[in-house]
Amino acid sequence: MESLRTAHASRAQEAEVAVAHAEARVANVSRGRVATFVVALIGFVTPLFRTADAALFQGIGALGALAFVVLVVLHARLFEEKARLQAKVAFHRRGLARLDGAWGTAPTDGARYAATTEKHPYADDLDLFGKGSLFQRIDFTATRAGEARLAEILLGAATPSGRDEHAEREAPTDQRDAVAELSESLDFREDFAVLGARLATEKADFEPLVKAIGAIDVLPSASLLTFVAFAIPLCTLALRVAASFGAVPKFSWVGSAALGLLVLGALATRLQATAALGRLELPLARLQEILLRIDGMRFEAPRLQRLQARLRSAEGTVAPVIGALGRTQNLYAARNNDIFRLVIAPLVLWELTFALRFSTIALRLKGVGNAGENGTLTAALAAVAEFDALLSLAAFAAEEEGVFPTFVAEPVFLADGLAHPLLPANKRVANQFSLRRADPSIALPAINATEMDAPVLLITGSNMAGKSTLLRTVGTAVVLAYAGTKVPARALTLGPLVVATSMRVRDSLGDGVSRFYAELAKLRTVVETGRHAPSGTTLLFLLDEVLHGTNSRERNIGARALVSALLSDDGSPAIGLLSTHDLALTDLEATTDGAVKNVHLRENVVADQMSFDYLLRRGPVTTSNALRLMKAAGLDLPSLGD
Repeated sequence: MESLRTAHASRAQEAEVAVAHAEARVANVSRGRVATFVVALIGFVTPLFRTADAALFQGIGALGALAFVVLVVLHARLFEEKARLQAKVAFHRRGLARLDGAWGTAPTDGARYAATTEKHPYADDLDLFGKGSLFQRIDFTATRAGEARLAEILLGAATPSGRDEHAEREAPTDQRDAVAELSESLDFREDFAVLGARLATEKADFEPLVKAIGAIDVLPSASLLTFVAFAIPLCTLALRVAASFGAVPKFSWVGSAALGLLVLGALATRLQATAALGRLELPLARLQEILLRIDGMRFEAPRLQRLQARLRSAEGTVAPVIGALGRTQNLYAARNNDIFRLVIAPLVLWELTFALRFSTIALRLKGVGNAGENGTLTAALAAVAEFDALLSLAAFAAEEEGVFPTFVAEPVFLADGLAHPLLPANKRVANQFSLRRADPSIALPAINATEMDAPVLLITGSNMAGKSTLLRTVGTAVVLAYAGTKVPARALTLGPLVVATSMRVRDSLGDGVSRFYAELAKLRTVVETGRHAPSGTTLLFLLDEVLHGTNSRERNIGARALVSALLSDDGSPAIGLLSTHDLALTDLEATTDGAVKNVHLRENVVADQMSFDYLLRRGPVTTSNALRLMKAAGLDLPSLGD
């Protein structure tokens, strides 16, 4: 961790020095541009008022103009160099801020994705999105597509659909190994972030490019139109030159130009797609650089190799095609000048010429003629988005003092020294416990021995002792593990799990939903998630203050029935944690033959001062603090007693 901090600090400092030098060079070139412009102006204007030495002054003007053009090009390159150095500084300064725990100021918190998670089995309860969320802690993406892909990974990591995806496409170890390899490559993470930052002022959006390419069709009779696009402007120019020498009638060229306009009019609808592509603001030369950087890497992880292969087809890598598209787009942009667009472009059939060129490139990017999807624009941009998301997970892994998880086939969750990743490092309290339905005799990776080992742990405890945080710690650990990144723990072993939670329950006056009914809806989601879990997977449920919205008698009956259903061998038996203040439920340990074990979190009171150590202990809680907390909150009512 200190080596990463040192690397970020030294690279940021070096880049800041380079930025200062670049700014000085840009300023010098700017002054040179002014000077050469003045020289060129004097050289061209002086002969208008002084005929003597006119040729000399015109020569000076020409040299000044040439020097001005050279300095304009040099200024653009130096400005780009400075901008990249500034992006490099921003990358490393942000890395240092994340190491210092100042990630809460990150610009993207994923709130836009929260609106789609109302019925998600764990997103809201585990604080996946929003201010201070897991997404905000992890996100280091440079593109909108990468950001969306990161959200998809977190949302699907521990859901039935996510487990199906892993089963069909790859083992969870593939994702883990890919993230682990990227976490060791600060150079690649830096280059991707810098190039990504130069794609747009904020995160680049690939969707307009995809739509523009998709809208371009093959023009009919392309070979004939290619001849027309060349022949008509050439004929118009030849007739205009001939007319200037009196060889042909003065306006004979108008007929040729009119024929060109008729061709443009007949193809007007098809040419609109070309105009849309020309208006794109995405700098394709920089996108090409990202693709070349990915293509030039030598990856060991199979998942990264497969992603890299998506950039290539039998015809070669897609990067040069993107580069050609960018150069064509830049040339086409000359039409943005009003005089050129209205006068010159129609005469030279500018729109038709570039429509033919764009059509050829679009066919290649759409994969027409390819044996498969690899090498297409869609595949390439999906690979960029995937790398973007994986690099965020890799940055998190590089910054975290934790471990990559161990995956096994048995339905287990074995945690040693597990803590919550959103808490500051100096405030984390690590716990160890095991949730398993596997035969204890099955050899599993070593983990510290603990008495807190059962399919279900029933957590009782004082208010504010950390019960809800512990449940979120477990759920977040599963999400991180299947996302492929590190978990803040000394060791974590888990089987193929899906997560469902009932913790944060909200009523709705507008929808006519009471708090208790809202909880029942969430509990139904938990049960249904377990019943429909993919074959070979196990539900890990996390239930906080189960059924606390009803009377103690019915809560007791309902909670027992719920636990019995979740533990039932009819279907897919589950593992999990549930918390309660109802001490009557602690006899579940006896009535379930140890399938449920009691654990607790408690407060410590010294000299009438209450504190919490957040350590999980065996057995039911034996203390309470509600009345003491009421007094501490200012509710020191006479009837509370001493």
